[in-house]
Order: sequence, then C-alpha cells, then structure tokens
Amino acid sequence: MRPISGHLYNFFFGTT
Repeated sequence: MRPISGHLYNFFFGTT
C-alpha cells in the first residue's frame, strides 16, 4: 500500500 493511499484513507476514514 502506498503512503499517499494510506494517508487519504486515514484522512477520509479518520474524519468520519
């Protein structure tokens, strides 16, 4: 998994 992908997932899933 790429760092950018993990960051985006963390950002979207973390903010919910």
